[in-house]
Amino acid sequence: MGKKPDRRAIALKYDAEKGAAPLITAVGKGAVADRIIEVAQESGIARVEDEFQANALSAFDAGSRVPKFLYDLVAEVLLFVEEADIKNQNGGVLH
Repeated sequence: MGKKPDRRAIALKYDAEKGAAPLITAVGKGAVADRIIEVAQESGIARVEDEFQANALSAFDAGSRVPKFLYDLVAEVLLFVEEADIKNQNGGVLH
C-alpha cells in the first residue's frame, strides 16, 4: 500500500459583476490545506470536497485567474456555493 496523498484545498473568489474569471486566492496541501479548510469553516464559507477539482486547480498559484479550459469545472463549484448560500438564507430550504 502506498502513502495516501496529502489533502489539497483551493480557495476561489468570484465577482459576477466584474465578469472576470474566478480568482484563485489560496492553494495548499497537507497542513496548509487543513488551515484553508479551517478558515472557510470558521467564516461560514461553503465548501466543495472533490479530489479531482482540487487536483486540477492546485496546479495553479494563488493570485492566478482560473484558465478557460477549467471554467466548466469551476462553474459546478460556484453553482453549489450559490445554492448553499440561498439555502442558508432561507433557513435550510432551497427554493
